[in-house]
Amino acid sequence: MDKQRLIDQLQAGIPAILILDDDLNISSGLKDILEEYGYAVDIANYGAEALALLDRKTFSTLITDYCLPDDNGVNISRQAKEKNPFLGLIMMTGHDRKQIKEKMDENEVLFLRKPIPVPVLLESLERTLQRQCEALGITRGNTPPLAAPADLATPPQTAAPDIQEPINLPS
Repeated sequence: MDKQRLIDQLQAGIPAILILDDDLNISSGLKDILEEYGYAVDIANYGAEALALLDRKTFSTLITDYCLPDDNGVNISRQAKEKNPFLGLIMMTGHDRKQIKEKMDENEVLFLRKPIPVPVLLESLERTLQRQCEALGITRGNTPPLAAPADLATPPQTAAPDIQEPINLPS
């Protein structure tokens, strides 16, 4: 991990996001949405692929699914944090949070329950990036607006989304 590259990304206002999900519809949909908001986005469909990308490129945030074909989001997040201690982590899952929380302990990860409305994902990502900037002692440049572009507007939700506070990953 190149700390200066991470700082440069954040100060330029174009954080690099890595999406790890084996569902191509989800990963490509999230990529399109986040790029519309000005983020630089890469996709991995397997844990090993994500770890290889983390070796080659500096990412600000990893958005990962819990269930992966070759591993799980907890293990990948742990390994990713070893590569980049400043990496922001967001875990998406349809699983019961209690099942995952039992496996977590020390490093922060923001937990989001699927399906995730676009405004909730954007707000969560911005909150993660803000914490990252605070940890690095920098000010972020060009924060994108959280209002959805007209073509990405989401229909009103019938129930409140399941947003959880940060939970921890064991070291």
